[in-house]
Amino acid sequence: MPSGSYQGLDNKDAHSKKRAGPSAYMENMVADVAEALRRLVNAGEEACVKAKERKSAFDLNMFMKRTYVVVSPSFPTGCSIPCYAQHERRIVFPSPTSGNIRGFLRLMCVGSRLAPECLIVALIYVNRLCNGKRAVRLSSRNWLPIAMVSLLTASKVWEDNPTWNGAFAQLFPPVTLRGLNQLESTFHAQLQFNLQISESVYNKYLEMLQGIQKHRKKRGKMQIESQSSRIIATKAR
Repeated sequence: MPSGSYQGLDNKDAHSKKRAGPSAYMENMVADVAEALRRLVNAGEEACVKAKERKSAFDLNMFMKRTYVVVSPSFPTGCSIPCYAQHERRIVFPSPTSGNIRGFLRLMCVGSRLAPECLIVALIYVNRLCNGKRAVRLSSRNWLPIAMVSLLTASKVWEDNPTWNGAFAQLFPPVTLRGLNQLESTFHAQLQFNLQISESVYNKYLEMLQGIQKHRKKRGKMQIESQSSRIIATKAR
């Protein structure tokens, strides 16, 4: 597999720390990949609005256990008929923030003890899905299953002892094991089973994430300085 460095750590250092819990290296990687995914979701949703697309490929509802709501229709007074209607419960998904995506990535990575590098591999797969011949637009309805199956695939490609579907499904119960198996098959077919990653591509994504990290930390520093200024101004009154 390709090698590279990130935030002053080489792969050897990262692998020695991956079993010790969410280190600063892992937290930075999660935050930067989450920001990259958020940008893809925003771009995908804008494209969907322009194209007036209502259906979303890889919709989360397709892979969850279906639940139904039973209702009784209204009848005139004195008329009682044992009749009921059943409707499938549909979930509404608001646009995710970086924090939403970061929380999900952390849940899956820490829970399954993935190597931080799996996040980079997963991001590469997501970009391939969004830019291939069968391009899929990321949206609020499909980012979660796509991120989930990308991490699962990355684990199987990168790690010597990968996380298997059953363990992954237990970390996020709304997606059933059967749904995850179906999701994985659909995902690989959509990628046309192109799972190989070259060293040059891997390093390209490392550089991109380093740029995101610099921008994210600069933005965070500016927010802290702004908050400090407001506190000082308030106390001075």
